[in-house]
Amino acid sequence: MVRNTKQTDYGTQFMEFMQKYWMVIGGLIFVYPLLKRYLAKQKELAIEQNNNLVVDQQKSNATYVKEIRYINNMDPKKQLTERQKITGSKELWAASTNLANDFGVIYSDDSNWYDIFNVRGWTENDREIRNTLSKYRNYFGILEKLYFQVDTNSRNLRKDILKYLDPQELKEIRKFIKI
Repeated sequence: MVRNTKQTDYGTQFMEFMQKYWMVIGGLIFVYPLLKRYLAKQKELAIEQNNNLVVDQQKSNATYVKEIRYINNMDPKKQLTERQKITGSKELWAASTNLANDFGVIYSDDSNWYDIFNVRGWTENDREIRNTLSKYRNYFGILEKLYFQVDTNSRNLRKDILKYLDPQELKEIRKFIKI
């Protein structure tokens, strides 16, 4: 058996290794933190983009649902069944439709760009709105529900009253209805 009599000097081997691969080792020491930071930033950006996509998708779904609801509201058979679910009073049906017409919002519920050219949607008939609301003040909840679900495309009657009526008419209506 032959023995290896050569002694290994670890110090010189280490120095030879360092002289040979010093650029690789130095690069790893300096590049690793930068690479780690870059990857963490990319991960945050990917999560943020994913969240934005989810929000955009929910907005488009809401728009899609609103368009379907508008189409359903324009179908007379479906309007009739929805009205009958809420109340059987044809007088309240007419009052709710008149409110939507007098506000002028029924003409702009489709939300198209050319709705601005529809003259009926430019102004509201404040006196008629006041007369209708004062006449049916005891049935305001039912009118509000009909207005929201059937006559308009998910519009709130209280908000429309506050938004579109003149202060004088609003003052008169507040005598009859708590808004």
